[in-house]
Amino acid sequence: MFAAGWSDRRQEIVAFTVSSIEDASGAPFTLAENSNGYQSPGVTSAENFQGFGGPFSVTPETIDHVAETILELQRQQRPEHGGAYSIGGLVELVEVTREGVSAKILKRWPDQIGELIQPSPMDWAAWRARKKQKHTTSALAASGVQTGSVIKLSRHERRAAEANARSKA
Repeated sequence: MFAAGWSDRRQEIVAFTVSSIEDASGAPFTLAENSNGYQSPGVTSAENFQGFGGPFSVTPETIDHVAETILELQRQQRPEHGGAYSIGGLVELVEVTREGVSAKILKRWPDQIGELIQPSPMDWAAWRARKKQKHTTSALAASGVQTGSVIKLSRHERRAAEANARSKA
């Protein structure tokens, strides 16, 4: 289990884990502070490269994309020892700050409650291209460009619109 919250005394977010087995955090059922985050199942470097197509960084501006990509990578992991796929339903990003807690749904999959999770095979190059197009369309819309019809912008105009949208975020 992973839990996080705001510490008034420390003026920062604090996180803790409890595991039912002995692991790196300690003995079973022992509350342990966790300053590195939590990810299960783990994602390998090769899987990260597959999903991100290269190096990536986590910033407030990229967290939605990084979270969705990592969960999509985890969803695609083959179950060990004949087990079942374990990532499904939806991706919810929860942000804990001093001001409070907010949550938003980043992704919903067509999984059915009570049914086995059956992820479709992933074409990662096509997936990354769709994500990039979605980001560009969102950036254009945020900068006031209508995206419902064909838009013809020069590379300079497109980059200026994207930079403008990033500065407003």
